[in-house]
Amino acid sequence: MPEVVQGVMDYIGGKQPTLFAQKILTASDVNRQQNRFLIPQEDVNNLILPKLSQVERANLLAGLALKLYTSPGWDFTIFLSCRHTGGLVLRGRQWTMLLNNANIQLGDRVQIWSFRNAQDNELCLVIAKNNAA
Repeated sequence: MPEVVQGVMDYIGGKQPTLFAQKILTASDVNRQQNRFLIPQEDVNNLILPKLSQVERANLLAGLALKLYTSPGWDFTIFLSCRHTGGLVLRGRQWTMLLNNANIQLGDRVQIWSFRNAQDNELCLVIAKNNAA
């Protein structure tokens, strides 16, 4: 698990960290007009759907609001939602700002980790660059 994930969990009080998604960022993932991260279908099926509650799954059509952290104290509101062509995306107006804050760019290998907030059990995410893989 990347250090930033443990740092965020320690900062806000997190539990149950698990890998949520990973990929090399493509041009569409960093395009300002699209403001979204396309999640690989394999990660949707194997990593994401099994950890969502029934209520969270039901909210995917409208968009499930989540906090995505880039470091302790830096969080951005994003939405996990279904694409009209299938699959899931993380999207939101703050996506480009989030990438800049985390110093993430085209071609970087990234991991998104999930955890539950220990106080309210809300699903939270952390993005980490992992170019060593």
